[in-house]
Amino acid sequence: MCSSDLHLDLSHNRIASLRGTHLAAFPALLTLDLSYNLITTVPPGTFPRASPLQTLNLASNSIEMLESGCLGELAQLQELKLSRNRLSSLPKQIFINLSALRLLELNKNRLVEIPGLSFHGLKNVRVLKLKRNNLRFLMDGAFYGLDSIEELYLDRNEVVTVNKGWLYGLTKLKQLSLSHNQVDYIDRKSTRLN
Repeated sequence: MCSSDLHLDLSHNRIASLRGTHLAAFPALLTLDLSYNLITTVPPGTFPRASPLQTLNLASNSIEMLESGCLGELAQLQELKLSRNRLSSLPKQIFINLSALRLLELNKNRLVEIPGLSFHGLKNVRVLKLKRNNLRFLMDGAFYGLDSIEELYLDRNEVVTVNKGWLYGLTKLKQLSLSHNQVDYIDRKSTRLN
């Protein structure tokens, strides 16, 4: 259909499901905005193989789960916005093939904990936003592998303790935002991130 780079805005519609056949007509798709729709899940095969997609906005839907492998074809993706959904957990290795990703937004979901290695594969992410979830437990190694992260936003959660275990390896971190949490203890070793 289109031979040049394409930016497709389908926000504020009534799209309830995604299938790979829907996007196959747009092989040069660089930006896809599906925010403010009725999407509840993202199944594997949604995105075409070797997709050049760089920006994907799935914010403000009703996504309850990301199925394993659903993002596997998005090796060129640089921005992923999943804020204001209903995600309560992140499947293991869901981000494994997203090595080009620089921005990940998961604000206003229902996440309660972040297990170790949850963000494995995101070695180029600079900004991670997890504001307004129900995060209380950040396991040791929760953010391990985020080698390039500079900004981590955990505002308006239920975090009680800041410790080296979940901050380990964040050697490039410049901003850690924990406003409006329940922090009552900061391990003094947590200021040394390696």
